[in-house]
Amino acid sequence: MPALIAPIVSLGLDHGFPQRKCAQELATGLVREGIVALKFVGKDPNSPNGGSPTVWVEDGKGEIVIQGWLPDSEMKVEINETEWVPGDRVGVPDHEGVVRIPSRMIPFLREACDAAERRAGLHGAAEER
Repeated sequence: MPALIAPIVSLGLDHGFPQRKCAQELATGLVREGIVALKFVGKDPNSPNGGSPTVWVEDGKGEIVIQGWLPDSEMKVEINETEWVPGDRVGVPDHEGVVRIPSRMIPFLREACDAAERRAGLHGAAEER
């Protein structure tokens, strides 16, 4: 039986630790129950206070799922006021978000990209090229 995919629900992750803990517990429960097929790739071992950036691959669609730090106010302003693609909308749509990932997480991101690429049947993963 194919795994059921739970809808993404905004849990207010930018409003403090209790919500982050709640979201992590919810996600862990959903994975255990087989509702979401997340495969853990890696967690930043150098992040303080247990709020580590984390990378997963969602097995059903081959999508990369990232937990990271929220951008500071200056970065938010730059992101929301810059026309990155000429003629395209400015800012981040309400249904999307931006997170920051430290460069030490690059190996985990590469691994996640390779896994997602294999799952999606795109071009073959790096080691297969």
